[in-house]
Amino acid sequence: MTRPTVSRRRMGIRLQRRRQEIGLSEREVAELLGYTYKSIQRIEKGTQGTKQTTIEKFIEHYKIPGDEASYLLGLRVRGAERGWWEDYIDKGTKEGTRPDFPMFLEYEQIATLIRCYEAELVPGLLQTIEYLRWLQRVQLPIPHEVAEKVGLLRERRQALFANRTDMPQMQFLLGESVIRTLMQLPAEVRDGQLARLTDTARMAGVEIRVVMQLHPLAAGNCVILNDPEDFPPIVYTDHLDGCRYLEDADVTSRYEFAFSRTWEMSVSIEEYLNEHV
Repeated sequence: MTRPTVSRRRMGIRLQRRRQEIGLSEREVAELLGYTYKSIQRIEKGTQGTKQTTIEKFIEHYKIPGDEASYLLGLRVRGAERGWWEDYIDKGTKEGTRPDFPMFLEYEQIATLIRCYEAELVPGLLQTIEYLRWLQRVQLPIPHEVAEKVGLLRERRQALFANRTDMPQMQFLLGESVIRTLMQLPAEVRDGQLARLTDTARMAGVEIRVVMQLHPLAAGNCVILNDPEDFPPIVYTDHLDGCRYLEDADVTSRYEFAFSRTWEMSVSIEEYLNEHV
């Protein structure tokens, strides 16, 4: 199965909305276009690549007007393009990088609002290279060359984000363990990472807060990413055995509510450091 990309997801959502507007079921569309029911599902979910002739069939049967048709064809092309991250990912095993992580990297570069909760580690966008190297020393071992690629990917990711012309609103929620663990690291790791956190917290549109009690997000880390188009947010969760993208509105709304409640229970990182460090 093809990994979903932002362009494929957007195309799939638009096709799904149009299908629903004209009152067709997935099975009816499959019969009209000569595809399987599962293929229509995968196209709408963004997990199946499509040929131009396929999109043209959708456009014809859905009676999609010119501007929207051109946009859909453009999304198909962009969905097949090579990603900027591919030079940094091991092509054979994807070792050191989650197989589905590229979609997160794409969304991070276009999101209008990023809400991130981390219980134990500094969020990737805020990590210094020294902190990342220290993490690599204590996490599951990976080959040296893979570790180097992970570091280069992290630096490239941060550089691209810093050069965005339309910076998003960003809210970072840290569990108290993030700071407590950081304070136990060697000074050459700790001091630079603390400076990165406090400097970033002073930037316009960025808030970093620390939560010190039991809270609604205690079950696990998450990142909520809002698409600049009128699409529902996605929730990214990371686990030892892989990552997941949650898109169902009922599920994502629960994460948004839990994040909001936890945010209200937290304090600014400046206040936390002044009182507890």
